[in-house]
Amino acid sequence: MGFNISRYRERIHKEFEVEVVTPMFLGGANVNEAELRTPSLKGMLRFWWRATCGISDIQEMKKNEAKIFGDTSYKAPFSAYIENVNHAVPLLKNLPKGETFEVKSSKGTFRLGIIDYLAYGLRDQKKGYLRQHFPVGTKFNVNFIFFNEEYENEVLKAFYSLVNFGGLGARSRNGFGCLSINANTKPSITMEGPLKSYSATSANSDLFIAPKTNYGQWQDALSAIGMVYKDARLSLEKRHIYEKRSLIGKPIVQDREANSNQRHAKPYYLHVGKTASDHYYGQILYMPYKYMAGQDGYSNERFRKYTEAGIQMNNKIKELFAGGAK
Repeated sequence: MGFNISRYRERIHKEFEVEVVTPMFLGGANVNEAELRTPSLKGMLRFWWRATCGISDIQEMKKNEAKIFGDTSYKAPFSAYIENVNHAVPLLKNLPKGETFEVKSSKGTFRLGIIDYLAYGLRDQKKGYLRQHFPVGTKFNVNFIFFNEEYENEVLKAFYSLVNFGGLGARSRNGFGCLSINANTKPSITMEGPLKSYSATSANSDLFIAPKTNYGQWQDALSAIGMVYKDARLSLEKRHIYEKRSLIGKPIVQDREANSNQRHAKPYYLHVGKTASDHYYGQILYMPYKYMAGQDGYSNERFRKYTEAGIQMNNKIKELFAGGAK
């Protein structure tokens, strides 16, 4: 059924053509089947608004978020929807492996592709990828209708941040589901202010951009930043020790003890962007937060270790990028 736009004739209408830059694993009720879903888009708009709004007090942040995106008692002052999805055909097939590296296990030594490494959980080692994805080059439209001008800039800033720093679907923090739009929008992220109790920019944030910005294929750009992320993470401590790596993100597949308590998402966001000349670049956004604040198990000592692990890993990322990403 088509979208009834007649009652919005006097409203502010913004339309964007969106292109998938890296494979997008966006699903619905059946996660293995790819589906372009407006609720997923709205959810990520909320996330990136929170991440970039600059509000330190969580109650004030939630109050403003409700005004912009609505809640159970208040309707949002805008509408967003995805359109022209007829040519968005999902695929169930393996992805390029990208750069490979040596892995040692109890079963021997083998080589693993960095893209398969980043897609852990989406594929089976023997059967291959288990979930459908929207392939690179898939296009669709995102439409916004604003009922007034008050929050237009806030919503669009969140959308531009999603496009330029994040992605849609599973493993978006690992560089999947990246998008480009038919508009020259590169919002700056303000990295100032105190650390928040939720994922957001602060003076502790940083943005690392791969030195090469004209990769010919998306997998080359994702390989470059993926290898840097992997090597920096593994440099935190010796093999079979998982204290620092569990602070960066859980669960850790190899270590059951590190996964015994609650999981938490890593503060690193891998992203592949597409330039106007159809080249690709890679970047890593570091966006830490007050780790475990207000939760059982929180301590100043644990938070100190979390902060130090991030600093150590960031220094390694800078070193690897300074050496030149392949």
